[in-house]
Amino acid sequence: MQITNFIANLEGKWLRKETLYSLVNEKIISNQSKVYYKSLTHLQQKFPNLNSYTAKYKIFAVLEILWENQSNKLAHIICFYQLPESISGQFIQWNQNTPHKLIKGDFYWNNSKILNVVIKQGNTSIQEKIYTPIDKLKLVNNIRKKFNICVSVLFISEIKLN
Repeated sequence: MQITNFIANLEGKWLRKETLYSLVNEKIISNQSKVYYKSLTHLQQKFPNLNSYTAKYKIFAVLEILWENQSNKLAHIICFYQLPESISGQFIQWNQNTPHKLIKGDFYWNNSKILNVVIKQGNTSIQEKIYTPIDKLKLVNNIRKKFNICVSVLFISEIKLN
């Protein structure tokens, strides 16, 4: 599957329910929010230095994600890069409020069309599996490890509202 098709299916307004299990603190935190996904096409005009990085990739997609709940709002932009006929690629993510803090990672599709995301930062790693069994349902498992020891597990379900 190409990342552009995946992003096109995400576009719109979603209702998000997430539950975080912290194994370190032995706490469970649940949250509900609205999420808006939007494909961006003019990001290279804002960040012209991306052109040199994206030149070797034929598939370039940008996703803007806006989270909104009772206590706060977050805005992220994720740039995906994938070679044609490849099942893997890379991405760069940043929060619009702190654009100087980039998160880099890799992604790949498995045989069941599940998007697997891997982020490594120092001694911390995040493994995320994103599955869309139908167009209006998205399921996510997120495992965070420090020094190769699981410290938290996050389960997310999203239902598309439009």
